[in-house]
Amino acid sequence: MEVFKDNDLPEPTTLVEFTAQVSSQAALEAGKGFYVDTMEALVGGERPFLKTVHMEAEHNKAKVKATQLYLEKNKYGRKNQTVVEKYEILLHEELDNMYSKYSQLNEAKNVFKAARTPATLFSVLMFFYLMSGVFGLFGMYAFANLCNLSMGAFLVMLAVWAYARYSGEYRDAGGYIDELATFLWENVIHPLYQTYMERHLREAAEHAAQHAITNSLSNGKLKTT
Repeated sequence: MEVFKDNDLPEPTTLVEFTAQVSSQAALEAGKGFYVDTMEALVGGERPFLKTVHMEAEHNKAKVKATQLYLEKNKYGRKNQTVVEKYEILLHEELDNMYSKYSQLNEAKNVFKAARTPATLFSVLMFFYLMSGVFGLFGMYAFANLCNLSMGAFLVMLAVWAYARYSGEYRDAGGYIDELATFLWENVIHPLYQTYMERHLREAAEHAAQHAITNSLSNGKLKTT
């Protein structure tokens, strides 16, 4: 009686279709359970940070196995292929949504990414500090004052970011500062590091290796003589 009082009556369905829906839903939950157990073992709880490429590969493998489990468990749903395909698409959508949440959880554990903003701001701050000293040494006080002003601005941003990060207030301001730091890191600091620092470090490593080989060869000749 309560059903017929409502204007939105349920659509009529056959027993076969109803059984296929129930079976597909149960199989979908089994596939989701397998996926959750797999991802929890990888990045859940206290698990350490996992590289994004590795995590994506594990997600794809878990998604394939969850789909196989869904098809294996869906014994009564096979009589209605339309329902099986509908719930399979739904399973993939839910797994992708869960992967997005696990990705955010995993990225939150990335210590280096979390330290990128303060490291970038401090690096820029120190750059302006050094440039201020250089300009002041050559009597270019206008440029020195401009560097001091920029240094003060980045010092304020660093303080605001730290306060927003650890107090939970002014989160929008902290987000804007994170975006600025990411832009500076990706377009200025990291390219300069790759261009100059990595080359010098590579040359130093090659020189050290060559020096070690030369010393070992010299010691070998001394022993043979």
